[in-house]
Amino acid sequence: MSDTKLAYFNNAPPEQWSILGYYQFRRQQSDFSGIFRWENGLLKKALEAIIRNSENDFKVERAQGMLNNLKWRVDDFPRLGRTPLSCLVDDL
Repeated sequence: MSDTKLAYFNNAPPEQWSILGYYQFRRQQSDFSGIFRWENGLLKKALEAIIRNSENDFKVERAQGMLNNLKWRVDDFPRLGRTPLSCLVDDL
């Protein structure tokens, strides 16, 4: 995974990490797509990379918590009558 996709996590202290904060950061990047499914996939990959590669237990714990929350939110779309494909990040 490129460093640009991990930039949010490398520049913010783990106690400040949030899903919304990540999307707000990504929105400022030149390669931001605005497509929820794509951006969500990047976030998921970044969190999985942190869990897999970080030696800092607190970062791993925070990333795991965010990943669990992210899965819950995405799984909740059908209940809300929406699909990730129909949702743009601006809708968050």
